[in-house]
Amino acid sequence: MPEPKAPDGVELKKVNGFANPMSCDRLNRWMSMGEFQVHITQRFPLEDAAQAQEAMNKHYLGKIVLRVSGE
Repeated sequence: MPEPKAPDGVELKKVNGFANPMSCDRLNRWMSMGEFQVHITQRFPLEDAAQAQEAMNKHYLGKIVLRVSGE
């Protein structure tokens, strides 16, 4: 897979996705400082979970969200 490229002015950081106490502490610190942002690429209602799974197999930058309710 090619490395994702961030838009100008955006710093791209990546993590391995495995939770551990040190990474959770770092995440909590970023959140408390207001430096944590989540880029959402696409949103899908729960009934379109299969389409969301297909979207995950494509190259994208950000998160794919499944909405459990109509909110």
